Amino acid sequence: MTIQNLTYFISAAKHLSFTKAAEECLIAQTAMSRQIALIEKELNVKLFYRTNKKVKLTPAGEAFYIEAQEINKRYRNAKFLARSIDLGFNETLNIGFGMFETRIVSEQIKPFSQQNPNVSIILNQYPYDVLVKNLVENKCDIVFCPKNRTTFLKGIDTVTVKSYERQIAVSKSNPISQKNEITSEDLNHQVFITPDEDSAMHPELFAILCKKVGIEPKRVIRVNTLASILAMVEAGFGFSIVPGYLKESMPYDISIIPLKLEGDKKIPHIAAALLTNNNKPVQAFMKMLRENVRDQE
Repeated sequence: MTIQNLTYFISAAKHLSFTKAAEECLIAQTAMSRQIALIEKELNVKLFYRTNKKVKLTPAGEAFYIEAQEINKRYRNAKFLARSIDLGFNETLNIGFGMFETRIVSEQIKPFSQQNPNVSIILNQYPYDVLVKNLVENKCDIVFCPKNRTTFLKGIDTVTVKSYERQIAVSKSNPISQKNEITSEDLNHQVFITPDEDSAMHPELFAILCKKVGIEPKRVIRVNTLASILAMVEAGFGFSIVPGYLKESMPYDISIIPLKLEGDKKIPHIAAALLTNNNKPVQAFMKMLRENVRDQE
């Protein structure tokens, strides 16, 4: 099986139409049908249910579709890397980041890229557990995450890039959104929308925070992305505790309000790299971060 075969299958699975897939891949519809049949024969698995009107993925086809997309993505990245090296762009920096670090990463890679135009930067967002695992396994050169995600790791170099206060995201349709600051009394017996167990705040950490500041949630809804959190908050499903920087670039109909909590501290977000990583761009990037932090002090 070739990458081209996978491309044909991915197109057919995406469109659920051999005709549309053939048009996208610039081949005849009969050729597309023949290619899919050859793939099924090689795998000895039926990938599509076929009727006169439409095609539909089988359970095996759905599983193969997910893996085929990943293989195709890795192939494209490998091809890009090979071509970059051939053109003289022989240094690559793989950066991973989590749910709450998008803005931090974008702020840091821009000046680095301007200073180091020959370094190819690849960005990928991961759940925090996967992010830390990828750092340990050298799949990411540098990761951006809350500091508490790396406290158990040894042999890492870290730079605290930003520290943010916890603030409350609330729909502008909620009367509380008109307040200048929110107290624990405002939040008692309210619904909270939080990241799930693979994200920034584990259920235990959220429970500890609530106990510490005297909040007793009516209900906790856990979702897996920041976009999901903000969409549910905007729709009025509940409140969420978020980093304060979101207030600077909030595209939703949401208010971000300071949270007045006794003894609450800012949450540090760090960049981390393995001390054993001798990749020159990694060392240059971490050095730049330290200099930026010093300049801001």
